[in-house]
Amino acid sequence: MKLIKILNVATYAGKIMLENGGETYRVEDVVCKICEAYDAEISCYATITGIMASATSKNGEHEAQIIRVKYRRINLDIVHKINDICRNCSQYKLDELSIKLKEIEIEAPYSKYLMLLAHAFAAGSFTLLFGGNFMDFVSSSIIGSKIFLFTYYFSKFEINVFFKNCIASSILTFFAVMYKEFNLIDNLSANITGILMLLVPGMTLTNSVRDLIAGDYTAGIARGVEALLIALSLATGSGFVLAILL
Repeated sequence: MKLIKILNVATYAGKIMLENGGETYRVEDVVCKICEAYDAEISCYATITGIMASATSKNGEHEAQIIRVKYRRINLDIVHKINDICRNCSQYKLDELSIKLKEIEIEAPYSKYLMLLAHAFAAGSFTLLFGGNFMDFVSSSIIGSKIFLFTYYFSKFEINVFFKNCIASSILTFFAVMYKEFNLIDNLSANITGILMLLVPGMTLTNSVRDLIAGDYTAGIARGVEALLIALSLATGSGFVLAILL
């Protein structure tokens, strides 16, 4: 079995995890487990933007691989499936494992309509949590569904995440202010805050803390800065609209 083939499959699994919100220490663990399962010694280092791995076979063959990751999203279902299959990768031949990984990568996410319903319900629930009433719940649910549609169709373009979040926060604030003008909501602050929670980078911040606890300070600080910049873009977009309309 060629060492480069083992390394390609291992880094491919790590790349899928990294693209879908996996922590860097978990990515390194997956890459190492696959290589070790096929009798290759491995040294792996992952950051939030790439994977560097070097493997050595028992006969002294040596290979290295560098993977650049530019696209990232949050899909913990894929992270779970990759993590699960790689813990039992010795049960598969290498070609079978590669096919399994490709099937997981292209697996369809939750349906658009289910995600639309989830966004609407989450926005309304957060609005209630921040002091809104039933009218605020309904209004924020409608605006939350609009924000999902915007982010869903806008994600098809390779737009900077900070720019996208800035526009999304501007749109939701505009709609909230308009709803307030037509007396469709009572608590403007609760509505804006509740809908903004859909865009708050909670998973990024959580992964930052977990990476720091795991001792990966580079990835932890990088994710923390990313979360801070996203939060800043949300505040900028929302504040800009409020400054103009109020």
